[in-house]
Amino acid sequence: MTRSNGNTNNVSYAPITISPDAPIADIKEELKCFTNNSTSIYNISVNVNEPDPGTRDVVNPFSSFPVGHTFLTLEQHNADGTSIIRTVGFYPENSVKPCRETDQSIFGNDSYTPYDVSLNFTVNGTQLNKVASTLINQLAYQYDLDNFNCTNSAMDALKAININLPDTKSDEPLFSGNDPGDLGENIRSLNLNDFSAQNGNVKTVRTVSNSDILYPKGSLHR
Repeated sequence: MTRSNGNTNNVSYAPITISPDAPIADIKEELKCFTNNSTSIYNISVNVNEPDPGTRDVVNPFSSFPVGHTFLTLEQHNADGTSIIRTVGFYPENSVKPCRETDQSIFGNDSYTPYDVSLNFTVNGTQLNKVASTLINQLAYQYDLDNFNCTNSAMDALKAININLPDTKSDEPLFSGNDPGDLGENIRSLNLNDFSAQNGNVKTVRTVSNSDILYPKGSLHR
């Protein structure tokens, strides 16, 4: 879909959230590729595209992603040198906005969605597959701007393996839910040692940028 400045984006002009550019027809089929074995290394990243990196702004009309986006990358790196990588995000099938907050949900392929802050967790195969199962089950939920949006989806999936992301809700007049701007700033300010200790000593690596120029592993932008 064409947006401001001729760019192709996943969210439309503030504060409407729209369907993904690359919808996933069958999220179960998309994620069934992961296996669980003792010789593979598994990672999960939560990636945040903040509307205005470095601020808690919920909306930035001058950004190519005016309301931002939160999404996950799941990785399996095998002993034979092969890798399986999937990057997915939770979206409305059509669109949502204040006063029309809910829609049927759908997942999108976010392999080419930029971000500016992320946390990468080293997990095991059982944990990665539990996160994948949680995402699949989320398709039964409506996309709800205030109560279960893209940020809630990522938080809920990680909570399934006892990784609890910081939880800050917007106090904007027309929006009162979790959002990429607040989550991104919370991640930036985390004490990683404390966070790891509070979440099962999970190995955690943070990546940050001053602009949305980072891309998930496995995309052609690397």
